[in-house]
Amino acid sequence: MLILWDIDGTLLRITQGIGREMYIRAFRSVLNTDVSNAVASMSFAGRTDRSLVHEIGAAVGHSANDIEVAWPEIERNMISSAQELIRPDTTIIMEGARQTLELLREHGVGHALVTGNVEVIGFHKLAMVGLDGFFEHGAFGGDYADRRELPPLAIQRYNDHHGTAFTSLQCIVIGDAVGDVECARAHDIPSLCVTTGVQSSETLSRAGASHVVDSLHPPERTANIIRTLLKSWSVMPVSQELLDHYHNTRFDVDGLGTMRIGQPLPPAVIAWMKGQGATQVALLGAENPQSTLTTDAENAQRHARLIEECRQRNLTFLPALGLTDDWQENHLLVAGLSRMEADDFRIRYDQTTVLHATIDGTVELVGL
Repeated sequence: MLILWDIDGTLLRITQGIGREMYIRAFRSVLNTDVSNAVASMSFAGRTDRSLVHEIGAAVGHSANDIEVAWPEIERNMISSAQELIRPDTTIIMEGARQTLELLREHGVGHALVTGNVEVIGFHKLAMVGLDGFFEHGAFGGDYADRRELPPLAIQRYNDHHGTAFTSLQCIVIGDAVGDVECARAHDIPSLCVTTGVQSSETLSRAGASHVVDSLHPPERTANIIRTLLKSWSVMPVSQELLDHYHNTRFDVDGLGTMRIGQPLPPAVIAWMKGQGATQVALLGAENPQSTLTTDAENAQRHARLIEECRQRNLTFLPALGLTDDWQENHLLVAGLSRMEADDFRIRYDQTTVLHATIDGTVELVGL
């Protein structure tokens, strides 16, 4: 999966009207033109630097050709102003931004930029809040005036560097403005929008945002929404070999018997469920995300987090162990969870599947 990130209003915010000042300085220096009035009421949200320079130029009587000829010098002037004016004390990181980037990176998600900023300015802003280390590639406001041209370029640059083969089907755009929504929709990419910029939830929804939230915080919620929008955390299809593995696995439940896919629940498990007043159960796991083997230490940490969440939610559970001749994995059998609730756990703990059963039914796979 590849996330295409906007910067301003999504990951951070620049204070003190610095953005407008950069344009004012550039036009005064390069074209000897005062654009203070032109930029005063102009909306920058979701725009590219290049398109804004054209709009500002047109507002004060410059032709498109004049602006194109002057663009390289305007860009250099804006970069110089940005490096002077954009400092740690004039840059505010958005709540949950760092934690969301970290959480997604832990799960192997790729990050690239799709931003209206000129490349040097975008990376300078990110450096002021310590987020530049999450990004190497992207498409920028100096590449094209039309933001809708940027997603394919960002994907191509990321693939070329990493040897990956992401397409729009494995991407999501995260931003705060109608421009972010439009550049995503132009390529059938889902968009997750935050209202931490200047545009409202209603405006973003009307523009066609796939989902709108008030903030990237908490990061676990953001990751869950991303999974839901893409319908799967993994772009790798489930193989027949993996399906056979699930069906060949036995799940031993704390001395109460063995659960198997496609078979009724053991009588002792049914008796335990009745004692809890439950008519359904879910067998949850957190280890080896997306059926990819990981370290014992990481698995222990992930399983401990699952236990802690179940305790905090006052869920009743028993330890269970998934076993084959050459593999084992810790699970929890949780009383009372619906199929939908079980699938929510699956998504949030990055599992390919979970098991679910009703008291009078058979054990089934959820998520495939």
